[in-house]
Amino acid sequence: MSGLFKFKKDQKGQSVVEFAILLPILLLLLMGIIQFGIIFSAQIALTNAAREGARAASVGKTEAEVKKRVIDAIEGHKTLDLVEGNITVDYPDSVGKEVKVIINDASINLIVPVPDVFVPGNSINIGAKASMRSEVLP
Repeated sequence: MSGLFKFKKDQKGQSVVEFAILLPILLLLLMGIIQFGIIFSAQIALTNAAREGARAASVGKTEAEVKKRVIDAIEGHKTLDLVEGNITVDYPDSVGKEVKVIINDASINLIVPVPDVFVPGNSINIGAKASMRSEVLP
């Protein structure tokens, strides 16, 4: 019986060792959740920017004005990089048809370090598109 109590006495540091083993996994999981939230926020901001551009195009703004409106709409999002050349505005040939704004290859810089095996270049590309009925032709 005394051997059983001696064995139990030697397990004092077991919880510390288990915590030390699990801590990196828990931190990685937490950082992944935070990074997913940042990517999701960037996707929402990009979709909103495409919608802003589609609205501007539907009321007769020029392509340059639409692109400026899109870039201004995502200006506050610090992890999102968008080049004006990645914005496409497709005007219809008559009033009442859809005008489309398509954003391709907007880059999100990852703040959580991820091995290049999973995400090459430490950034990912996302896109968005929006369409509205044209009210006037540009």
